[in-house]
Amino acid sequence: GDASTAWQTDIYHDTVPFPGFKSGVGLLLQLPSPKVVGAVTVTWGGSAHPVPIVTADGAWLLAWPGQTVASTSGLSPVPPGSTKGSRVGTAMFSLGTQIEVVSLRLASTVPEPSWWWRLVHGP
Repeated sequence: GDASTAWQTDIYHDTVPFPGFKSGVGLLLQLPSPKVVGAVTVTWGGSAHPVPIVTADGAWLLAWPGQTVASTSGLSPVPPGSTKGSRVGTAMFSLGTQIEVVSLRLASTVPEPSWWWRLVHGP
């Protein structure tokens, strides 16, 4: 390419909570899929067994510096034995009239006690 006709692009990567911005520059907020957004934890046998929750779809919103993206989520009960990929809720991201809703899914199967552990310890 011709260096005299090129332009430079700034890229911001996952700085918590958001990177510092240049005045007057827009931001495309992009949530890739799958992205870990939380976890469910079952406890049995004296140990905690966490399972990550991930986004099933990507989402994006166009924002300007100083704007705030609102987010809410809702989860369904997740019993032991729920399989990888099971839908466990939704997350909603909004900015003004822009709204993105994504499904939340289990990143792995939720472990459950063995039949022996259940027999010895009861329900």
